[in-house]
Amino acid sequence: MEENTNVLQTPRNTLGKTIKSKTMTIYPKSIAIVLVIFVQIYYQYLQGGSYIDEGMSIAGIIVLLLSIPKMSRGDKITMGLIVFYTAVGLFSNILFNINDSVFSVLLDALTQAKPMITIFSLKYFLSRKEKQAVADMMLPFAKLYFLVASVCAIISLFKNIGMSNSERYGLPAFNFFFRLNLHYTSISFLFIGVIIASQNLTEKKRRFYIIIAIFSILAALKSPALLFSFMFVFLTFYFKKYERISLKILIFFFIAFLLMGTYQIQTYILDVNAPRRLFIDYSIKTANTYFPFGSGFGTFGSAEAAKHYSPLYYQYGFDNHWGMDPLWPKFMSDTYWPMAIGQFGYIGAIAFVAVYVRIFMMIVTSKSNSTLKAYHYALFLQMMIQSIGTSIFPNSAGLISLMGLAIFSFPEDIAKATKKKKRAKIKITM
Repeated sequence: MEENTNVLQTPRNTLGKTIKSKTMTIYPKSIAIVLVIFVQIYYQYLQGGSYIDEGMSIAGIIVLLLSIPKMSRGDKITMGLIVFYTAVGLFSNILFNINDSVFSVLLDALTQAKPMITIFSLKYFLSRKEKQAVADMMLPFAKLYFLVASVCAIISLFKNIGMSNSERYGLPAFNFFFRLNLHYTSISFLFIGVIIASQNLTEKKRRFYIIIAIFSILAALKSPALLFSFMFVFLTFYFKKYERISLKILIFFFIAFLLMGTYQIQTYILDVNAPRRLFIDYSIKTANTYFPFGSGFGTFGSAEAAKHYSPLYYQYGFDNHWGMDPLWPKFMSDTYWPMAIGQFGYIGAIAFVAVYVRIFMMIVTSKSNSTLKAYHYALFLQMMIQSIGTSIFPNSAGLISLMGLAIFSFPEDIAKATKKKKRAKIKITM
């Protein structure tokens, strides 16, 4: 099997030991990740808060520190950018002391680093075989998930069975067993990655499950689902002919996104009284006022700034806007890039954006097969677009999608299997 040259190439793992026997192979780290994923899905179903994300991030930091000797030069640069904008934010907290809660500041610092920690820690924590084991272990659940979801989505078109909490384009917006559409789509993005990456499917069966998965995702009728489905289907065929995406295609996507998002752009960005527009305007004001390092963690546009209701919000009069007051801050976390500008200033924001650019370039230079590459592009780009209107990346639902980006990064010969392999003798690996 050739070496993994995909977007998130995994060096050979040296953190654990392997014990083999003649009957079985068990990957403890793979099992641990699968359990974490299902615990995360359970909390998405409950729509309840937990500190699992933070615990994973702390563990991820430890993994990254241990992985420094084998880390690639490019990843070291990316880690350096993360450390830089984090240091800028913390320096601003010390300098201006707008948020005087040390716990809140540190929690927000961890929250803003969660997306990157998730991607890169899984990259170095799991070996190629351990990633494959994750996909294969989750395959039965992914198949059942989409079979049931597709049937329920069809029924929901004709009868209300309690799986649609809104309506779009005259049709019920399907959200399955989850109360929020965001949770349903994020988990669906992860499971379709399982279908694409698992080697325990013939090409014919893989195609069947991808079709019902796309149908199930489209049934959500929300922008993330539509964008992902459109890009995934288009790019799957595109990458069969071309190795890399062209500038013309990117321009085509940009125009298509503008057309599909006309309502959201007019409602959320162009309306000067819309909360998201206010955050954009005042992020610049904040960056200018606290030039050049910004106002610091937990002070503007972040979940911690809303939870502790930043003094800046009173200063800007946000408490007089509906959905932005301290008692009902419904829209106070529906922003991401303005948060970076306000909290890190122009210097820190440049480093913050550069991290995502570098992640995208990893996708661009990957050598996956057409289906897997299309999955990575569609998943990451739809999250980038979604982040314009919501803080999807550090959100627990968004982290589930990012786990799909990080884990299902296999070489072409794994995801391109055309025949279901015969069951090998089972080995046990510890």
